Amino acid sequence: MKRFAALVVLLLAAGLPAEELKPFEASGLFGYKNRTGQTRIPARFAYAGDFKHGVASVIEKNKAFLIDEKGRQILEIFLFDNGPDYFKEGLARFVEKGKMGYFDERGRKVIPALFDFAYPFSGQTAEVCNGCKSQAVGEHFVMEGGTWMSIDKQGRVRAEKK
Repeated sequence: MKRFAALVVLLLAAGLPAEELKPFEASGLFGYKNRTGQTRIPARFAYAGDFKHGVASVIEKNKAFLIDEKGRQILEIFLFDNGPDYFKEGLARFVEKGKMGYFDERGRKVIPALFDFAYPFSGQTAEVCNGCKSQAVGEHFVMEGGTWMSIDKQGRVRAEKK
């Protein structure tokens, strides 16, 4: 009987929708409140995106992160055009220990952080490199040198370029 009760509780909890959190602004910083106006994540972010699939992108201390509904950092998002990287073909770039990889809209790491630089996906492939270095060009930068590869969405190398 105890197992049945525990199973019922688990099934009911699994069917409950996640708490809807919306960004709010206070003193120039952003946090999240629930539907009734209760603060769930205090205002500490320079930018706060909408929650989708239980995660949201934020900028804190000049870095972009993906957070969960408790405000915990899941991963560091590549900062692009002064904001969190954009999703292209369902994937965006993240940074881990100085390397780049790709994650999906649910915050799952799809391709591990194995590359010194990675471009967004286009046409089901992405250009990535190892050993390349950034060179400043005005307010932007270009990547030079290293070994360049074209990868698919599973991270398999499709072509190597030198």
